[in-house]
Amino acid sequence: MTKADKEGQRKAPILRFKGFTDDWEQRKLGEIGKTYSGLSGKNKSDFEKGNSNFVTFLEVLNNPVLKNIDLTNKVEIKENEHQNKVKRNDILFNTSSETPEEVATSTVVDVNQNNLYLNSFCFGFRPNVQFSNYYIGYYLRSNHFRSRVFCLAQGISRYNISKKSLIKLKLSLPKLEEQDKISRIFNQIELLLTLYERKLKLLSQVKKYFLDNLFTEKEYPNLRFKGFTDAWEQRKLGQVGKTQSGVGFPNEEQGGLEGIPFFKVSDMNNPGNEYEMVNANNYVKDDQLARKKWHPIKSVPAVIFAKVGAAIMLNRKRLVTRPFLIDNNSMAYIFDDSWDINFGKNIFETINLPRYAQVGALPSYNGSDIQGIKIFLPRKNEQSKIGIFIMTINEIITLYENKQQHLTKIKKTLLNTMFI
Repeated sequence: MTKADKEGQRKAPILRFKGFTDDWEQRKLGEIGKTYSGLSGKNKSDFEKGNSNFVTFLEVLNNPVLKNIDLTNKVEIKENEHQNKVKRNDILFNTSSETPEEVATSTVVDVNQNNLYLNSFCFGFRPNVQFSNYYIGYYLRSNHFRSRVFCLAQGISRYNISKKSLIKLKLSLPKLEEQDKISRIFNQIELLLTLYERKLKLLSQVKKYFLDNLFTEKEYPNLRFKGFTDAWEQRKLGQVGKTQSGVGFPNEEQGGLEGIPFFKVSDMNNPGNEYEMVNANNYVKDDQLARKKWHPIKSVPAVIFAKVGAAIMLNRKRLVTRPFLIDNNSMAYIFDDSWDINFGKNIFETINLPRYAQVGALPSYNGSDIQGIKIFLPRKNEQSKIGIFIMTINEIITLYENKQQHLTKIKKTLLNTMFI
């Protein structure tokens, strides 16, 4: 342990590549470059025309390293008009945000584009030393740097930061060779995250195509598995199942960790509950059931969804396969023996439930609203084929979602251990 370590001022990160032992250099931003302002003196009539482009606030906010810009963002720059151009390797900071967490979010420009300018809600910084773009891009988004930025944010309804205060902050700069190695790590992570995002988008499109063509509002769907030719039978949901509303859940009864799960609408947001409700934030024991005269829903499988309020408009449904309770903001549809469960869950995915909500101070459903919905139902063996097929697509989607989440956690960990 060095003297700097003992004093709580480390000069090197916790995690390093083999062969690098030198302390990292500490330099204030203002010592290694100069700031410049974004567009000034412009009004609405100057935009959406002209031969120049500008970097938007969102492009700064969303990209640690800016590799592409939206070439449709046009601005007219008149001859002899002085405006600061954005150049490759510039660092761009936003100056204002609705939350302190987003103040002075930055991007490093990694594009060559003539006549490129910066929006007026940001300022630029042009370094006079050489950086690895991915190194500095991610360093400026690490907790080590961002925690110091938060302390400088000022405001109440909107938060601001000045160039003068920001350029006093120090950067930790290893030698360029070490910067390059760190950059390659984050560059590879970004490439993989982009790949997973594209795969998920493609899989979602594939799933939508099959849902649209395997589940249709007619006797004969557009797509069928070989060997199935019978017409599908039109039924109302109330003929092949039933609805059940939830019960009040007083605050003093909440917080239990064992027993029967008592689902609230917000539990749909829990990790793992994207398709089936596998965990709850609240459980209730037998003594609570007896005292409150609550009767768990034991006829499973079932699908649950919001039945009142703005949550209806999210149109979310979740499968439940074990006994459960729901609060009075929720409703369950309980399948009878006519259904294959995977088919049933996915046919619900095709139903736009908000269409059936009653309009009032708050949108809501009654049981009859749901039970009156008409669907077309094939024989159970055809349901099973379709259900397994869609379930397989769901499992592949979940696999890539898990990979994406795991890699995002790795990235977060590296941000906290590869920088000082």
